[in-house]
Amino acid sequence: MEQGQEIERAPETRVVPQPPSRMSPPSATVLQSSDEVAGIIEALCKAQAGFGVVGKDRTANITSTRGSYTYSYATLASVIAAIRPALNAQGIALVQSANIVNGERAVLLQVDTRFVHTSGQWLGSVLRLPLADATPQGMGSMLTYLRRYGLSALAGVASEEDDDGQAAQPPTPAPRTTAPRERKPQANRQDVRDPAPPPEPPPPTEAPPVLTNELPTATPRPKPTPVPKADKPAPLGAPGTITQKDRNLLFKTATEMGWSETDVKSLLHQLFAYTSTAQLTPKQLTEVLACINRPQDHGITFESVEGQSVLVIKR
Repeated sequence: MEQGQEIERAPETRVVPQPPSRMSPPSATVLQSSDEVAGIIEALCKAQAGFGVVGKDRTANITSTRGSYTYSYATLASVIAAIRPALNAQGIALVQSANIVNGERAVLLQVDTRFVHTSGQWLGSVLRLPLADATPQGMGSMLTYLRRYGLSALAGVASEEDDDGQAAQPPTPAPRTTAPRERKPQANRQDVRDPAPPPEPPPPTEAPPVLTNELPTATPRPKPTPVPKADKPAPLGAPGTITQKDRNLLFKTATEMGWSETDVKSLLHQLFAYTSTAQLTPKQLTEVLACINRPQDHGITFESVEGQSVLVIKR
């Protein structure tokens, strides 16, 4: 090689790190971005100034072992309608994708949310949660849930009311009521210069009982009041209720649609405050079957609460 001759080097290959396949904890959100972000940050600042009001148009009633609570929230469609026009006006496109990830302890559903600028710069975040219900209805409900939360967090908007941590806290136990202690009357203090109080009179002497040959009459004891029995649901086949054949059809339909017996009981309780299918009338049975076959048309979703799928009717 001659002196002064430059050595041609192969261009360096830059390895772009991929999003981690596992997260700890699984529900954490990871912020990602391109190498340069100045252009998209400037555009995003202008877009956020034009975001519309995110209307909270739905109400959820959550019931679990920790108690019950109600909160209002905005649907995914409401969040997108409030922010996407301003994003597009600044040259920012919204892209969301979903896939399944094998976690250390459970199968996770992952949603990747990105804001992509016309300059090629982008910002994104990844949100994962354990997939508690692998049915199409359960997966669709969780997918909408992750898309709404991931988009709201990345855009910097609030899609639900702040319940001050009520959903994450156990129910407050009722205060324990205890009867106040009876205070004994305090004796009056005797001053050394006061005269001594007079002595108490002796108790009266009771006359001795008179002995007779008659036996004492026993006082009859009052009869105990019977405890009323709780009302039982109407028996199967009672007048005005469904038959055993109708009941078999109900559970067969629920099994085919991926519903468990607990889901059916929760639906009956929230719709009619019933505890048994034996209380259903034929008209109510038709309504229940319609809810099972088309839950989304009736505002029924399955949300994950502490890793368990909970049926929620959004009224």
